[in-house]
Amino acid sequence: MPEQLNDLVENVRELSGWVRVLFVIFFIVVLHLIIGPLIVLLALAQSLFLVFTAKANENLSGFGALLATYAAQILNFVTFHSERRPFPFSDFPDGRVDSAEVAGVDAEPSKSMSAGFLQKELKAEAEKPAREVLKKAASKRKAVRKKKASSKVAKKVQ
Repeated sequence: MPEQLNDLVENVRELSGWVRVLFVIFFIVVLHLIIGPLIVLLALAQSLFLVFTAKANENLSGFGALLATYAAQILNFVTFHSERRPFPFSDFPDGRVDSAEVAGVDAEPSKSMSAGFLQKELKAEAEKPAREVLKKAASKRKAVRKKKASSKVAKKVQ
Protein backbone atom coordinates (compact mmCIF):
# COMPACT_ATOMS: atom_id res chain seq x y z
CA MET A 1 0.00 0.00 0.00
CA PRO A 2 2.69 2.60 0.82
CA GLU A 3 4.39 1.90 -2.53
CA GLN A 4 1.16 2.65 -4.40
CA LEU A 5 0.76 5.83 -2.39
CA ASN A 6 4.32 6.87 -3.29
CA ASP A 7 3.60 6.26 -6.99
CA LEU A 8 0.45 8.35 -6.73
CA VAL A 9 2.33 11.20 -5.05
CA GLU A 10 5.03 11.06 -7.73
CA ASN A 11 2.41 11.21 -10.51
CA VAL A 12 0.71 14.20 -8.90
CA ARG A 13 4.02 16.03 -8.55
CA GLU A 14 4.97 15.40 -12.20
CA LEU A 15 4.99 18.79 -13.93
CA SER A 16 4.33 17.52 -17.48
CA GLY A 17 0.89 16.21 -16.53
CA TRP A 18 -0.13 19.55 -15.06
CA VAL A 19 1.17 21.43 -18.11
CA ARG A 20 -0.91 19.17 -20.36
CA VAL A 21 -4.00 19.80 -18.22
CA LEU A 22 -3.45 23.57 -18.49
CA PHE A 23 -3.13 23.34 -22.28
CA VAL A 24 -6.30 21.25 -22.44
CA ILE A 25 -8.19 23.86 -20.42
CA PHE A 26 -6.77 26.63 -22.64
CA PHE A 27 -7.89 24.92 -25.85
CA ILE A 28 -11.33 24.11 -24.43
CA VAL A 29 -11.77 27.83 -23.73
CA VAL A 30 -10.51 28.73 -27.24
CA LEU A 31 -12.89 26.22 -28.79
CA HIS A 32 -15.84 27.44 -26.77
CA LEU A 33 -15.29 31.21 -26.83
CA ILE A 34 -13.62 31.76 -30.21
CA ILE A 35 -14.12 28.86 -32.62
CA GLY A 36 -17.77 28.23 -31.71
CA PRO A 37 -18.94 31.80 -32.34
CA LEU A 38 -16.83 31.93 -35.53
CA ILE A 39 -18.64 28.85 -36.82
CA VAL A 40 -22.01 30.44 -36.03
CA LEU A 41 -21.03 33.67 -37.83
CA LEU A 42 -19.72 31.70 -40.77
CA ALA A 43 -22.94 29.71 -41.03
CA LEU A 44 -25.04 32.88 -40.86
CA ALA A 45 -22.92 34.63 -43.50
CA GLN A 46 -23.09 31.61 -45.82
CA SER A 47 -26.86 31.44 -45.30
CA LEU A 48 -27.18 35.09 -46.33
CA PHE A 49 -25.01 34.49 -49.41
CA LEU A 50 -27.18 31.51 -50.32
CA VAL A 51 -30.42 33.46 -49.91
CA PHE A 52 -29.29 36.55 -51.83
CA THR A 53 -27.00 35.08 -54.50
CA ALA A 54 -28.29 31.46 -54.70
CA LYS A 55 -24.78 30.15 -54.06
CA ALA A 56 -22.34 29.93 -51.19
CA ASN A 57 -19.28 32.17 -51.03
CA GLU A 58 -16.17 30.23 -52.10
CA ASN A 59 -13.81 32.19 -49.85
CA LEU A 60 -15.97 31.57 -46.81
CA SER A 61 -16.25 27.89 -47.78
CA GLY A 62 -12.47 27.62 -47.84
CA PHE A 63 -12.23 29.37 -44.49
CA GLY A 64 -14.88 27.01 -43.12
CA ALA A 65 -12.82 24.01 -44.22
CA LEU A 66 -9.74 25.43 -42.48
CA LEU A 67 -11.77 26.17 -39.37
CA ALA A 68 -13.15 22.62 -39.33
CA THR A 69 -9.66 21.16 -39.63
CA TYR A 70 -8.43 23.41 -36.82
CA ALA A 71 -11.38 22.44 -34.61
CA ALA A 72 -10.59 18.77 -35.30
CA GLN A 73 -6.97 19.34 -34.26
CA ILE A 74 -8.13 20.96 -31.02
CA LEU A 75 -10.58 18.15 -30.30
CA ASN A 76 -7.92 15.50 -30.92
CA PHE A 77 -5.57 17.27 -28.51
CA VAL A 78 -8.23 17.88 -25.85
CA THR A 79 -9.42 14.26 -25.93
CA PHE A 80 -5.80 13.02 -25.67
CA HIS A 81 -5.94 11.44 -29.12
CA SER A 82 -2.97 13.54 -30.22
CA GLU A 83 0.07 14.94 -28.43
CA ARG A 84 0.57 17.69 -31.01
CA ARG A 85 -0.55 21.06 -29.70
CA PRO A 86 -2.73 23.00 -32.16
CA PHE A 87 -2.10 26.54 -33.39
CA PRO A 88 -0.61 28.87 -31.99
CA PHE A 89 1.85 26.25 -30.70
CA SER A 90 2.19 24.61 -34.13
CA ASP A 91 1.40 25.62 -37.71
CA PHE A 92 -2.13 26.59 -38.65
CA PRO A 93 -3.83 24.06 -40.97
CA ASP A 94 -2.92 24.68 -44.61
CA GLY A 95 -6.17 23.57 -46.23
CA ARG A 96 -5.24 19.93 -46.64
CA VAL A 97 -7.11 17.42 -44.57
CA ASP A 98 -4.66 15.36 -42.51
CA SER A 99 -6.14 11.89 -42.16
CA ALA A 100 -4.05 11.14 -39.08
CA GLU A 101 -5.42 14.18 -37.27
CA VAL A 102 -8.99 14.41 -38.51
CA ALA A 103 -10.02 10.81 -39.11
CA GLY A 104 -8.06 9.35 -36.22
CA VAL A 105 -6.03 6.97 -38.40
CA ASP A 106 -2.59 5.97 -37.13
CA ALA A 107 0.28 7.41 -39.08
CA GLU A 108 2.06 4.03 -38.99
CA PRO A 109 1.04 1.60 -41.72
CA SER A 110 -1.05 -1.34 -40.60
CA LYS A 111 -0.16 -4.97 -41.31
CA SER A 112 -3.67 -6.02 -42.30
CA MET A 113 -4.71 -5.73 -45.95
CA SER A 114 -8.02 -3.95 -45.39
CA ALA A 115 -6.61 -1.43 -42.93
CA GLY A 116 -3.70 -0.74 -45.28
CA PHE A 117 -6.08 -0.20 -48.19
CA LEU A 118 -8.27 2.10 -46.11
CA GLN A 119 -5.24 4.07 -44.96
CA LYS A 120 -4.02 4.49 -48.56
CA GLU A 121 -7.47 5.71 -49.59
CA LEU A 122 -7.60 8.17 -46.70
CA LYS A 123 -4.10 9.41 -47.46
CA ALA A 124 -4.98 9.95 -51.12
CA GLU A 125 -8.14 11.81 -50.12
CA ALA A 126 -6.19 13.86 -47.57
CA GLU A 127 -3.79 15.09 -50.20
CA LYS A 128 -6.57 16.79 -52.13
CA PRO A 129 -6.90 20.44 -51.20
CA ALA A 130 -10.12 21.30 -49.43
CA ARG A 131 -11.05 23.73 -52.19
CA GLU A 132 -11.15 20.96 -54.81
CA VAL A 133 -13.68 19.08 -52.73
CA LEU A 134 -15.73 22.24 -52.20
CA LYS A 135 -15.66 23.10 -55.92
CA LYS A 136 -16.87 19.60 -56.79
CA ALA A 137 -19.77 19.94 -54.35
CA ALA A 138 -20.63 23.38 -55.75
CA SER A 139 -20.68 22.05 -59.33
CA LYS A 140 -23.02 19.23 -58.27
CA ARG A 141 -25.36 21.78 -56.67
CA LYS A 142 -25.32 23.87 -59.86
CA ALA A 143 -26.19 20.83 -61.95
CA VAL A 144 -29.14 20.04 -59.68
CA ARG A 145 -30.37 23.66 -59.89
CA LYS A 146 -30.11 23.65 -63.69
CA LYS A 147 -32.02 20.39 -63.87
CA LYS A 148 -34.78 21.80 -61.64
CA ALA A 149 -34.91 25.02 -63.68
CA SER A 150 -35.14 23.14 -66.99
CA SER A 151 -37.92 20.93 -65.64
CA LYS A 152 -39.87 24.03 -64.54
CA VAL A 153 -39.46 25.58 -67.99
CA ALA A 154 -40.62 22.35 -69.63
CA LYS A 155 -43.72 22.29 -67.43
CA LYS A 156 -44.55 25.91 -68.32
CA VAL A 157 -44.18 25.18 -72.05
CA GLN A 158 -46.66 22.29 -71.84
